[in-house]
Amino acid sequence: MENMLANLIDQIGQPALVLAVPLVIAGIKKAISTLPKWALPALAPLIAILGDFVVGLVTGVSIASPFVAALLGLAGTGLREVVDQLKKFYGKA
Repeated sequence: MENMLANLIDQIGQPALVLAVPLVIAGIKKAISTLPKWALPALAPLIAILGDFVVGLVTGVSIASPFVAALLGLAGTGLREVVDQLKKFYGKA
């Protein structure tokens, strides 16, 4: 069972982290409206490292090293920007 969990986390952990970081940042943005806009992308690597740490504590399997987790957090920020730009381009924002 533990080996199956490790395999599952290996397969979906990194993409899930990339998708989760923008969602967490959106939640923080709603909860703390006085947070400066420049701070939101700066939080992405920290949130990803924290997410990887929590997954490691709960499951005993780490998604990535802290450096890779930070890069995945930045990738999540990039993904959010791509979605925002596409919404603006197609006039749905």
